[in-house]
Amino acid sequence: MKEHYEILKQMQARDADAAEQAIIRHIRRTASHVISEKFEK
Repeated sequence: MKEHYEILKQMQARDADAAEQAIIRHIRRTASHVISEKFEK
């Protein structure tokens, strides 16, 4: 949830590149977590 707040803050500051990077980092972290769970089973 903190990440979402950071993204919103950056978007409000019109820092689109930083917001995009934060979104990409969040997606990668989520995706790698899901992938590692599948491999562990």
